[in-house]
Amino acid sequence: MGEIEHFCDPAHKEHAKFSSVADLKVLLYSACNQMEGKSPELVTLGEAVKAGLIANETLGYYMGRIYLFMTKMGVDRAKMRFRQHMSNEMAHYASDCWDTECQTSYGWVECVGCADRSCFDLKQHSKATGVRLCAEKKLKEPRVVDVTECQPQKGILGKTFKKEAKVITEHLACLDETLVLDLEHRLKEDGEVKVNVNGKDFILKPDMLLIKRYQKKVHGKIQR
Repeated sequence: MGEIEHFCDPAHKEHAKFSSVADLKVLLYSACNQMEGKSPELVTLGEAVKAGLIANETLGYYMGRIYLFMTKMGVDRAKMRFRQHMSNEMAHYASDCWDTECQTSYGWVECVGCADRSCFDLKQHSKATGVRLCAEKKLKEPRVVDVTECQPQKGILGKTFKKEAKVITEHLACLDETLVLDLEHRLKEDGEVKVNVNGKDFILKPDMLLIKRYQKKVHGKIQR
């Protein structure tokens, strides 16, 4: 068993090597065909991406690589297909997902999964570890952006949580804007908020953190 995670610019999911697999004809069993009781269709990966059936070139490229690997290993092309996940089985964070299935004596069996998981995994790692996992893309021209961030009140946190204050402070300082706004909303609604740091829950009060808003000039775009 093995796994590959490929990270790309979420705004530009083209792939430099997609042309090398674009003309491969593969058997695609789309979600629509499954719903309508139709059979899988033989389509080139290039046509499928162009039509929007496969979400983007990067996903299409890796489907092509899977196809080439499977056939090189001796899998019969006539007994292999890519089945698209339907809406009721698609993970909430995925924009598209295809299973490579092989026809066996037990019927069609999933052998490989290929999905556009967006930045879900990175966000979960960041949330669990407090480590910021981002890349920065240099802009042609600097621009001014609005920033919303959480500023932990170290003195109050230290008095309340003693030795554990350090990990709480680091966790709060690494929150992205969406999580900061959610934190602010819950504090206003409930007067306190529960945060989980390294598997332990802590109750924070409004005076333990400050939500800061300001503008700054940036020379790069953060990619998550």
